[in-house]
Amino acid sequence: MLIPMLDLLYKQPDLSVFERIIKDDLSPLLQENIDIKTSFVLIQKANKRLIFNNVLRDEVNTFTSGTDFTVWGYNSIKDIDITIVESSNPELVNIYISPKKAYKFKEKMELPPPPDELSRFYLEFLQDEFERVKIRANKISDDTIDISKIPGIVKRNNTRLKQLIHDSAFLFNEYYNDDRRIINNPNSYIFFILQLFLLRIKLFYCKKFKEFCPTIADTEESLFNEFLFSIPALFRYPEIAIMLDAKETNKCKQIETIINKEKQKENKLKEYSNYLNANQNLIVSEKVPEYKKSIIDKPEDFVPDKIKCNSQINALVGVFYQLSNTITVNGEFVIETSRRNLAKHISNIFTDKYNNDLCINTIDTILRPSKYKKRPHPNSDKNIDVFELLLK
Repeated sequence: MLIPMLDLLYKQPDLSVFERIIKDDLSPLLQENIDIKTSFVLIQKANKRLIFNNVLRDEVNTFTSGTDFTVWGYNSIKDIDITIVESSNPELVNIYISPKKAYKFKEKMELPPPPDELSRFYLEFLQDEFERVKIRANKISDDTIDISKIPGIVKRNNTRLKQLIHDSAFLFNEYYNDDRRIINNPNSYIFFILQLFLLRIKLFYCKKFKEFCPTIADTEESLFNEFLFSIPALFRYPEIAIMLDAKETNKCKQIETIINKEKQKENKLKEYSNYLNANQNLIVSEKVPEYKKSIIDKPEDFVPDKIKCNSQINALVGVFYQLSNTITVNGEFVIETSRRNLAKHISNIFTDKYNNDLCINTIDTILRPSKYKKRPHPNSDKNIDVFELLLK
């Protein structure tokens, strides 16, 4: 008689993969994991399982055809690679399963950009594992005949989550780099995003099994705030601002002198626009001001405010991103304002090398921490590394 797969699943913690990342064979500190070439190596390593041990060769088909392997975190049997491995006894074999593909991450989650390839691999690995956690939870809630087992499973996983959250926070603090530059510290990045995924799982369990865990926090923000206050070093972490985007307006200071200067600049352009309309019957385009066109005679006392940028625009915006998100002075970012306000000022001050205005929405996108692909790669010759320039 076969043991039901759900019964096997009940006997093992659903979060064992995360425990292995913290202190076992999936740790980013191990050389064998540092040398990996793709995230799928980690995904296969994490999900390769010995399902049946010492099975008679003649009974292999019975075991494989009569078993629902999807309870281990698969959408379909087509996504599973079933492997038969000989045991020490020639008459017996072991049955393993492993994934054939990675699962696409289906959550909206603001995350810091990975500083290197290993960090990116672990990010993709954690995204895949989160989807498998959801699949396993759905199997438990949808396929469990005896619902009296569910409270025990939920309690066990929540207890394990509490320990994992503590351990990942400890590791983040241990590997936090004093120079506060995430690009030099991939271990901090990996343990930081691990923490964020664990918090998201805790929230998922709260919603999925609400009747069994009513005391868990209602929002991810409240869980994240608990994490913030438990690790003082996080307040100095350069990428932490992306998790506080919702509070940008309250968090950022509005500098009166900058606002006044902005108003003066707008008034100056408006005055010149009126001058053109009155004297040459021209309409000044809001997108491309006419004062940039060489055929137009300008008032002697008019000096365009905008500065032409001869580099790539994403490199220019990358400089402001570093000043407002990664480089600190006495624990504070060099530039402190909201992302939208910074984008507005960049678009108002600079033009591209052809004297065309910059689009504020494009700049805003480049400034988003999650849109790291929009900015030059740190190792690209097109990147302007402000921190490196300061060291010279």
